[in-house]
Formats: sequence, C-alpha cells, structure tokens
Amino acid sequence: MTGAPGKIQTEGDAITSLNEIKDSLNQLTDTIGVLKGTLRTVNSLNDGVKGTLPDVSRMITSGEDTAQSARTLVDSTRGMSDIVTQGVDDTLDQITKTEETVYETFNVLGNISDTSADAAINTLKAMESMTSAMITQLNSFGKLLNDINTKLPVKLTDVTQIQQDLGAAVKQQQDLLVKLQSAEKTVKETRRLPGDMKDDIGDSLSLAYNTISDINNFYKGKVEVPLKDSLDKTYDALGTTAGALGSIGNLVGQIDTTLTSVNTSSQSLIEALDSSLNLINKSQERVDDMINEVNKIADNKQLNKIMDIMKNDPERFSDFMMKPTDMQTNKIYPVENYGSAMAPFYTILAIWVGGLILVALLKTKVEPSRAEGLKLYETYFGRYLTFMLLGIFQALVVSLGDLYMLKIQCLEPGKFVLAAVIASIVFTNITYSMTVSFGDVGKAIVVVFMVIQVAGSGGTFPIQVTPKFFQMVNPLLPFTHLINAMRECVAGLYENAYWIDIRNVLVYIPLSLLVGIVLRKKVLELNEFFEEKLSQTGIM
Repeated sequence: MTGAPGKIQTEGDAITSLNEIKDSLNQLTDTIGVLKGTLRTVNSLNDGVKGTLPDVSRMITSGEDTAQSARTLVDSTRGMSDIVTQGVDDTLDQITKTEETVYETFNVLGNISDTSADAAINTLKAMESMTSAMITQLNSFGKLLNDINTKLPVKLTDVTQIQQDLGAAVKQQQDLLVKLQSAEKTVKETRRLPGDMKDDIGDSLSLAYNTISDINNFYKGKVEVPLKDSLDKTYDALGTTAGALGSIGNLVGQIDTTLTSVNTSSQSLIEALDSSLNLINKSQERVDDMINEVNKIADNKQLNKIMDIMKNDPERFSDFMMKPTDMQTNKIYPVENYGSAMAPFYTILAIWVGGLILVALLKTKVEPSRAEGLKLYETYFGRYLTFMLLGIFQALVVSLGDLYMLKIQCLEPGKFVLAAVIASIVFTNITYSMTVSFGDVGKAIVVVFMVIQVAGSGGTFPIQVTPKFFQMVNPLLPFTHLINAMRECVAGLYENAYWIDIRNVLVYIPLSLLVGIVLRKKVLELNEFFEEKLSQTGIM
C-alpha cells in the first residue's frame, strides 16, 4: 500500500512538468508573433529613410572632396619636419664655420710693419665684414627658432635657452666689431698694432667662438631631436584629421548599403521566426505524445520498483551509483616496508661508491721496476685481484649488514648476497679498467657514469616517468639489472628473471677487459703524456 501513492505522485510530477513546458511553448509562440510585428515596422522605417538618400549622397560627395583636399595638403608637407630641422642645422653649421674663418683670418696677422700695414688694414676690414655678417646670421637664426617654436602645439623650453645664448653671442660679436674697427684706425694712424690691443681682440674671438660652439652643441644635443619629434607629431595630427574626414565620407557612403542590408536581414529573420513557429507547433505535439508515454510507463512494475528504492532508500541507491563494484587488491609480491623496497638501490649504489673509493685510494698501475718481464695483461690481472678481493669484502659487509643489522625483508638471502658479490666484481672491474687506462680522466668518467645510472636505473621511481633519454639508456645500465636481481630476492622470484638479470650484467666484464687490456695499448702513450703535462702544472 505504501508504493501506490509514491507511484501516482511521481507520475503526476512528470505530467505537471510536461504541461508547464507546453505552456512555455505557447508563451513563446505569442512572443514570436510580437517580434514579427516589430520587424515589419522596422522595415517600414527603413523604406522611409532610404527616400532621403539622394540628399545624403550629395553631402557625401562634398565631404569626400573636402577630405581629399586636406589629405593632399598634409601629404605634400609630410617631409617638412626633416627639411626644417636640417635647415636649422645647416644654418648653425654655417655660423660656426664663419666664426672659424674670422678666427683663422686673425691668426694670419703677424707683426705689422710699414710695408705690411696696408695688408693688415685689408685683413681687418674683411674681419669686420664677416663679423657684421655673423651678427646678421645670429639674429636671423634666433628669429627662425622663435617662429618655429611659437607654431608648435607645445613650446620647447630649451629653445628659449638657445635664444638667450644667441643674444649673448650677438653682444660679443658687436663688441668684437668695435675692437676691430678701433684696431683698423690705429693701424692707419701708426702703421702698427699694439700687442695689448691684438691680445684683446684674440681673447674676444676665442670667447665668441666658444659661445657659438656651445650653442651648436646644445642645439644638437637637446633641441634638434625634440624639435623634429614635435614637428612630426604635428603633421601626424594633421594626417589623422584628414583621414577622419575621409572616413566620415566613407561611413556616410555606406548608409544606403547598411539600410538595404538591415531590410534584407529583417525579412530573413521574419522567415526564420516562421520556421521556428512551425518547430514549436511540432514540439507541442511531441509534448502531448510524451504525456501519453508517461501515462503508459506508470504501469511498468520494474520502473516502479526503482522509483520506490529511490524514494524510500536514497542512500543505498546513491552508494550503488557511486560504487557499482567492490575493488579487492591482491598483493602478488608484497614488501613489508619502504626501507626493504629501497634496499636494492642503495645497496648497489654503495657497492659502486666502494669501488670508486678503491681506485681513488690505491694505485692501479704496477711500478715499472716490478713489471719487468711481465706482459700487459699479467700486470692488469695481478693488480686487479687486489681490487676484486677488497670489493668482494665490501659487498659482503653491505649485503650481510642489510640482512642481519637492518633486517630488511629478503625471501632469498643467499641469492641476495650472490648478487652483491657479482655487482662488486663487475663494478670494480669497470672502475679499475677505466682508471688504469685513462688515469684521472677515467675516474671522472666513472663518476659521470654513476650519476647517469642513479637517474636512469629506475631505482627510486618508475623509469616510465623519467625523460625519454633515461628510458632509452635504462636497459644498457648495470645498475638496472643488479637492482632488479636484488628486488627478486627481496619480494620473491619470478621464473628465471633473477638469472636473466645476472647474465645481462656479466656482459660488462668482457667490455671492461676490452678497455683495460686491448684499448689500453692504444692510449697508453697518450695517457702518459697527458699525466706528465698535468703534473707539470702543479695542480695535481
């Protein structure tokens, strides 16, 4: 009896929702009718506006002519900023050259005698003429700068400073002109030029020349570039204004096209609304069909049972949807703790470091006096046995310490110790061969090789998450196979994986013998030369 009311209530909710959708569709139908009427009104307004377009067209033509004239004017004067600044620069250079000429002309005067007095008078007259011309040039230059500065949108303050300096320069030139005229009169009367008068004129010339040079430097350093930039901005503003006039003409010229486009778009929208209205009518029919389907579903017993569960025990239904299946983890090769899992990596690393320490502390080469009569491979194996025995001792200390001091998990302790001993034999053979063949360079290579193995052996984290390079070299590293062999001993053996790893790592023994015996003959003389030169440096 408890299920029936819930069933009827759910069915009623569905039918109610569908009726609400049907009402919404009816409202949408009314809204579309209003929108269609609005669009038809817009089309009527567009037709009225298009009737005024002939007058607008004449306004467009006038605006375009005005814009074109303004644009032509601006383009024709576009380069005036460069011309103006270059003209100012040339005028100032000409003033400087004139002053240099006056100064050089005065230096030509020597000691004046009766025979040279007439020539000196002519020279002084020429200097007077050039000084007068200098005064005129300075006044014209100051007026030019003032006229340019007053026409700029923002006046340049440094131009005012130059005008003040120009006034001072004009005053100096006027004083110099008076002194030259006095000197000319003195030479005419006495046929001589007193030394103090000559020195006074020279000082005045030096002062005037320095003043003009300072003006020239100040203009080129602080005025020329800002003046050109200001002129360029002025012409850019004029060009923008002309372009805006043209844009206005173009914009007005697009009114007819825009109104036509709006009219066409409105008509297309009306047609689209008619299509939407047809779809809404079909949707209303579909809603009616859905209401009939809901009434049929109400009699479905399985669906009613699911709805009862959702209504009476929603938490149970929610748990089922979130977790439809139970997950059970079965550990095939369990490891008790993190230390046991990491023991293979650090054990192999310790054995390699032990071999590296041996070649750093013990001599790898047999003294020549003791090697007389012995072949190269005999001295190689004779010295290597010492490294191998010490390496095996180190391996036993490390592996037995793992088992009985640290008490790591190890299902195959014998194979664990065997892997450590083999690792020591291989590692000492590699480090010994590299050192006896290449000396200190070989030790450095061993250290680099160790760093690559630490990153590329997959001892601390899966090799699949390392960069592509380490994934490529991983199968080629002795660390990889020895760590895997020890992992077999810690967690349990899988078929012949242990012996396969041992076999793979033994390949490095003939390779290191090739380096230590065969290749050593080729590089022996070169290595001795290198060590001799290195010892001469006093560094090692």
